Amino acid sequence: MKTQVFIFNYSRFDQAINLFDQFNNEKIETFLINCHCENDPDFEETEKIIKLPNLGYSGQWNKTVELSNCDVILIINSDVYIPNIKKLIRRMNLFYENYEDKGAIYAPNVDWTTWSFDPYSLEKLKLGFRKVPGTDSTIWSLRQEIVLQVGKIDLDKNSLGWGIENLASYFSHKDKKLVVRDYKIKCLHPKQTLYSREKAMIQFENWIKSLKIDEEYFWEIYNKRYEHEFGSDKDEKLFI
Repeated sequence: MKTQVFIFNYSRFDQAINLFDQFNNEKIETFLINCHCENDPDFEETEKIIKLPNLGYSGQWNKTVELSNCDVILIINSDVYIPNIKKLIRRMNLFYENYEDKGAIYAPNVDWTTWSFDPYSLEKLKLGFRKVPGTDSTIWSLRQEIVLQVGKIDLDKNSLGWGIENLASYFSHKDKKLVVRDYKIKCLHPKQTLYSREKAMIQFENWIKSLKIDEEYFWEIYNKRYEHEFGSDKDEKLFI
């Protein structure tokens, strides 16, 4: 199984380079996709360190679609801290290798995310993974065929990128494939965003309306999160 890592950076170049180096040390092909920010240091663009104008998460996603050539991609925002990279890689590989063509999306737990659940309410799979209706886009992995189903995002409609992971989950559930969260590993994320959440939601809703998908089924999958005490992640320490 070939995996590629894509680190999305805006405003945290040092952290992005640190992640880039760590995954390279694990012998995994890694790309750093940098959206221009005023506090960027002067750095040289290479084949694996890409300079983009400030195109938002969607622009970084579109570049990933262009560059990806693998079985599984792992996307990481540069503001995420991974306590144990070797464990993350091991658990991610365990999921895709055991579930083969049924495994669509894998994500570790994240300590601050709008996609939180009561783990006890989620169906437990072998090896400790939990089925979820959707997961967070700060750190997540997905099969290449799901990447291609989502395709490139129209930046005029949705530059901030909300809903990309939801569309990926929609295609996965539609094809009866697995979307999971792994409560055996937890990553850390600052309790802030550097963009307008209100603007992101407006873009998200208008973008979904513009797509040729089963919109009713899309929102059905999206709203299933409220069936799992959405926003709690209670007693998560019991799962580590």
